Order: sequence, then C-alpha cells, then structure tokens
Amino acid sequence: MTPTPEQLAAIARVEVRLLGLPTRRALTTAHDSAPSPVRQLVVVGIETGDGTNGWGECSALNAPTYTAEWAADSFNRLAAWAEGGALPDATTHPMAFAAIEMALADAELRSQGLSLATSLGATTSTVRAGATIGLLPVAESVATARQLVEAGYRKLKVKIDPSQVDAVPHELTHIFEGRDSDPVEVHVDANGSLTEEHLMGLLGLTWHGVSVIEQPFAIDRPDLAAELLLGSDALVTADEAVTNVADAQDLLDAGALRGIAIKPPRVGGIAAAQELLAWCQTNDVGASVGGMLECGLGRHALAALGALDGFTITGDLSPASQWLGEDPWPDIEMAGPDIIVPTTPGVAPPPDHETLERLTLQQAEKVRPKLQS
Repeated sequence: MTPTPEQLAAIARVEVRLLGLPTRRALTTAHDSAPSPVRQLVVVGIETGDGTNGWGECSALNAPTYTAEWAADSFNRLAAWAEGGALPDATTHPMAFAAIEMALADAELRSQGLSLATSLGATTSTVRAGATIGLLPVAESVATARQLVEAGYRKLKVKIDPSQVDAVPHELTHIFEGRDSDPVEVHVDANGSLTEEHLMGLLGLTWHGVSVIEQPFAIDRPDLAAELLLGSDALVTADEAVTNVADAQDLLDAGALRGIAIKPPRVGGIAAAQELLAWCQTNDVGASVGGMLECGLGRHALAALGALDGFTITGDLSPASQWLGEDPWPDIEMAGPDIIVPTTPGVAPPPDHETLERLTLQQAEKVRPKLQS
C-alpha cells in the first residue's frame, strides 16, 4: 500500500532513529555465525498536523545477509526521505518502506481509536507463541528448550546448518515425545544452507516427528524442495525464497511449496503481507508469521497480523524480551502458550522516551518536510 499524497501531506514532523538495543542472547544462524550483542534497529516517528504521533519499525538486520538491506543503510535512506527525498521503493527496499507504512497506520489508527488487530479484521484474541533456538551444542539446545517449555512455549524452531542437521532436532523430538495432551511442536530452519547431500537427513527428521522444515535449500534450488516434498508429508515452507506473490506462485508451480513464513517487513509491510496471506488461502498453502528480531513495536504488529484467518502454521511470535535486554516499546504478553493479541489504539503503545533517547545511536529530524511519494 503506497502512502497517498494526502497522507504524506498531513505529516508535520518526521524523526528517524538508529537504535542500539542490547540483546539477552545471541541467535546464531547459518547466515550469521557471529551475531552482535547489540541489535541495531531503525524506527520512524511521524507527527501529523493535528498532533497525532505514529511509529514504524524498519526491521533490517545489522548487516546484509539474506537481504540487501541493513540497519545503518536503512537509517541513511529514511533520513534522506525525511529531508524531502524519494520514498523508499517497496521492491528494492521493502523494510524501509514498511517502516513508513507502519508509522502512517499507527497515527491514523490512533486518531480513530482503533487497534491494528481490529482494523485488519482479527478473528481471535490469542495467537499460539513460538520460540527460536539458534545454533548451539546439543546440551545447550536441550537446556534452552526445557527452559522455553517451562516458560509456556509449545512450539520450538531450531536453527540447523550443514554441520548440524539432525542431532539437536532428534534429541528434542525424543525428550518431548509422549506428551499427547500437551504436545510440543519441533520445527527446523536451515536458512537455505543445505544441499542435495542432506535430503536423507531431512527425511529422517520428518520420520522422527519434526513437523515443519523451513527454507532447507538455497532459493535457486526449488528442485531439491520438490524432491523433499515427494518423500515426506512434512510442511516444507519457504522464507528467503518468497518476497511476493509471484515468487510463491513459481514455487507452487514447481511442486516445491507447502507453506510460507510471511515476514511483513521483508515483503514490504502489512498490506503486502495480507496480499500474500490471501494468496495462501486461495491456493491451500500453509502460512506462518515470521519474525525478524523486532522490538516491541514490530512484535505488536506481528501479533495483530497473526490473529487473521489463514495462518495455519505456528509461527515465530514471542515477546521481544526473549532476545532484547532493553526495549523502548512495551512488549507483547503471553498467557500460557499463547500471545495476547493487542487491543490498544494504533499499532502499539507509545515508547518510553527516556529509554528511546538513551538507546539512540543516530537521529535525523525534520519539521514540516516536503515529502515525495
């Protein structure tokens, strides 16, 4: 949804901030083997002529990995827009674009007294939570998994890579088996790092109870995903390989798709995520809400989106405090194994400004900018 000239004209002030948020633990993955102890994150704040404020999150990671966007570059791009430059392109810089879309939606919904969930047509008041475990030795992974289950989580996604395809998932499915009245789902995510030599290992995971295999192969190897699907009933889902409906259709046509992890920032915002979700419903493709290590602001948006019909796979929805040690925004809340869908007006409650100031690394601000659409 491209912001309209009327929406842009109503903006009286823009601020763009690059934040440095300390993390509680590292999330080591196949594409980030040495994650920073500080999560750099960009947020956009707007104020309309009537004094209504709105905030949006750009979830680009600290460095370019499986996406071309990264936090520092997104800050510069959004700061240039605030100074009157061109609106970031939703195709080439979807996460920067999504931040502006979210800020405008937050201000508009706040002025109307509506929550994001209500405006989207949410059909449930809770969404099943899901936690992610990074690449760790088996003993550490098991200890972390037990802690997460004790905290209420009933879905665990385990990161895997070529050196560690089956050891941890096999151990987790073993220790949590037999919980028929209170089952724990085990998913795996390879972030596109595996090859044809790992096909049998992945099939073995499905035989041992792993229910979802996320992005096992590189985006240019749909043939391997199709081969895996032929031998298994497991949900082989795409993440990095899908950024729009056209990508999804290509994979479906190739017989390489049963589900999609929909990450609103990566596909260009909330409206684009809704479009992809509608495609999944039409084509009987599963969908889950995917996370990008958002702060409380972005997590509120994910919780609202995840309350829509069509999300049939438990996603990566957990409180931001699972990863962040400090956060200017209030967090989403868990009730047992579920996330409570936010009902406050706007996308999320306002940030704590003292914390926001303290965690700001860079800031750009412009009063009454002449913004280009």
